Amino acid sequence: RAEIQQIGTPEMIYNEPANLFVAGFIGSPSMNLITGALRDGVFEAPGVSVTGFGTVSRPDVVLGVRAEDMVVTAPDQAQILAEVFSFELTGESTLVMVRIGEQVITARAGKNYRARIGDPTGFAFNANQCHIFDGLTQNRLRLQAN
Repeated sequence: RAEIQQIGTPEMIYNEPANLFVAGFIGSPSMNLITGALRDGVFEAPGVSVTGFGTVSRPDVVLGVRAEDMVVTAPDQAQILAEVFSFELTGESTLVMVRIGEQVITARAGKNYRARIGDPTGFAFNANQCHIFDGLTQNRLRLQAN
């Protein structure tokens, strides 16, 4: 049985997905979805630490961030720290992928970016470019990033 997940303009659905299904369905590459927890406004997962979510604490959340909202950076300047798993030249940019546990996280770098598989790298971004989803209901939480 088909079920409507969200109604809105394409721009609204892309920028403000109502739930995990919509977030993962809209966009290419699809939104990065990272399972973790919020502790005093800090999203934490293995290899991931993102500040800027006030003082909220929730044990089971999913952080969503799009590849184009991240920059590839030096490991010491990163919110996501991992080794290059793969990269794909797309013409106008390079998709850089890292693996954190079973999750593959993708960032969009410049077209001239080059790395070797296994090189340490980092991804950086702002909390206000992220979405936080409830891990149980899968609905987006309305948190104000600071």
